[in-house]
Amino acid sequence: MIRLDVRDYCQDCPKFEADVDRRIFTGPQGRIAETVVSCEWSDACREIHKMFEKQNDKCQGFMGPTF
Repeated sequence: MIRLDVRDYCQDCPKFEADVDRRIFTGPQGRIAETVVSCEWSDACREIHKMFEKQNDKCQGFMGPTF
């Protein structure tokens, strides 16, 4: 099985670096390969994305000063 673990905000990212994690399991049905493709920077980008979401939540409803 091949699984792509990429978030929407990763689309068209110029810093995307493929990180491939491949594991092989042996069981009663034989050998099964699991391959997960993600970005090398996914952990850092996830934290940055959370930070932006928090900032956006704080700004929701703020209309600015009224004159």
